[in-house]
Amino acid sequence: MKFVIEIYGAKIAYFETLSVPLGTSFTVTAEDHAGEDWFFNNDNVASIDAAGNLVNIKATSVGRTDILLVKNGQIKAYFPLEVTEPVGEAASLNASVSVSPK
Repeated sequence: MKFVIEIYGAKIAYFETLSVPLGTSFTVTAEDHAGEDWFFNNDNVASIDAAGNLVNIKATSVGRTDILLVKNGQIKAYFPLEVTEPVGEAASLNASVSVSPK
């Protein structure tokens, strides 16, 4: 099954693990969805609101979980979700540039 992620105005497909910063919200669509139910580990890594082939996810705690599609007690598809610490602003990289006349 193919999962398509909509995040920050972009669509992403064909990934192995999804890694997002804490607080990120995004949508996942399961293509070829055939009545499977969304399931996750009932932990605090993500809050999930699912309907049909679409699930809205918010990264709520740093950690890792698996987002599953289950039918008749069998896992039909899944993807790992890793939530990381928030990414700092570019200025926090302490990069500097100096320009010298030629």
